[in-house]
Amino acid sequence: MATLREVADKAGVSMPVVSAYLRGSKTVRMSEDTRRRVAAAIDEVGYVPNLAARSLRTSRTNVIAVVVPKLDNPALAEMLRGIYDAAQELGYVVMLGDAARLTSGSQMLEHLLAHGTVDGVIVRRSSSLDTRVLADMAERGLPVLFLDDESLHDFTWLALDDAAGIRLATSHLIDLGHVQIDFLGGLDPIPAAEFTRIRYEGYVTALKERGLAPRPPIMSGQAPEDGYEAFSSLVAPRVADRRKDAPTALVVNNVTTATGVLAAAYDAGISVPGELSVVGYLDTAAASMARPRLTTVRMPMYELGHRGVAALSEIVKGEHVRSAVLADIAPTLIRRDSTAPPAGQK
Repeated sequence: MATLREVADKAGVSMPVVSAYLRGSKTVRMSEDTRRRVAAAIDEVGYVPNLAARSLRTSRTNVIAVVVPKLDNPALAEMLRGIYDAAQELGYVVMLGDAARLTSGSQMLEHLLAHGTVDGVIVRRSSSLDTRVLADMAERGLPVLFLDDESLHDFTWLALDDAAGIRLATSHLIDLGHVQIDFLGGLDPIPAAEFTRIRYEGYVTALKERGLAPRPPIMSGQAPEDGYEAFSSLVAPRVADRRKDAPTALVVNNVTTATGVLAAAYDAGISVPGELSVVGYLDTAAASMARPRLTTVRMPMYELGHRGVAALSEIVKGEHVRSAVLADIAPTLIRRDSTAPPAGQK
């Protein structure tokens, strides 16, 4: 059987456009030329819409699925609060799942894709999400919204202004007088994670704007233990030996990773912020409980979740929703105890 993706590829459009054409949506802007190309592609590849499934989709369940990486990730707490608040306001019930369990052919995926089970899905993508799942979702025509992933051109997404947030973190360190600033955290290689690439570019931009040289990223996973290991093996020896390339400050691209960095610095006998300033990206309650208390950049995670539900609701109704970066809410620096001027500088 021909698939929705084959139609989209043949017509030179995205799968949501084909899906909108098949639904007869009048809210999705589509030129007559595009409609003709989609119609021709459907005929050429022999695509047959599942009319029974389409009929079932018109019956709303008022249930949305939310899939996030690691349900215990404290950095996602505010986003989930925004999701739950918006869902309550719009009359939805939330079904929460872990991305690690969402694999092609899994029971969770079949429940999500079973027509009539949920009205739509919000996904906070991670490296653990099976890429075949994306194709499965697209093929079934399930309304999907991604949060914080600008690389998915066939889906609608909403994202934080990561570049602005990391620029703020880096600029804070520069304002304190630091010139040797490292960037730690993220997936390797950088192209494998769009958010890591964007955050690193924010770091590079902030340094170049002030005439300073950026450094290659120190890659690690996002968990505290990943930050601990990366710092212990790649940063601590340089700082302890007072090498010329030793950083005096560190931008960590995830607050949970940064807690591992603080622990590793303590175990290595490196004073924070005496010998090394550390700023973490995103903010959690645990950041103020760390010792020293962690300086962070607070991002509009609540608004991301809240607007995500509103956007998904519009998609479910057949409305056209544009992918967007939440650039209208500025990041906020939360100054705590882990950053200070370099040693020897007033």
